[in-house]
Amino acid sequence: MKILEITLENPIKHTEIIRLKSEIETGRNYHFLLIDTGKHEFISLDVIKYFREQMQSMETHLLTFEKIALIHPQEYRNESSDPERYNYFTSRVEAKEWFLNQTK
Repeated sequence: MKILEITLENPIKHTEIIRLKSEIETGRNYHFLLIDTGKHEFISLDVIKYFREQMQSMETHLLTFEKIALIHPQEYRNESSDPERYNYFTSRVEAKEWFLNQTK
C-alpha cells in the first residue's frame, strides 16, 4: 500500500495549493492520497475557492488514486458525496484504517 501524504502548512496560502497540485500531478504509482489541512486555517475565502478550483481541475490525476482522505480539525463537519472513494477524517490513523478497510 503506497500512500501519497501531503500536509499543508498553516496558514494555508495560494503557494501551498500550488505545491499540493504539483505533488499530486507528479506523484506516480500511489494507491491512496492523504491530504492533511492541519488546523484548516486558510488565509482567505479566495484561497478556499482556489483550493476547490484546483482540486476540480485535477480530476484526471485524482481518479488514479483508489481512495482519497482529507484530514481536518474535529470542529469541522464535512460529508462526502462518494464515501467509498473519498472521505473526511479527523486523524491520519483513522484515514489509514479506512484505506485498509472498506468501511469508515
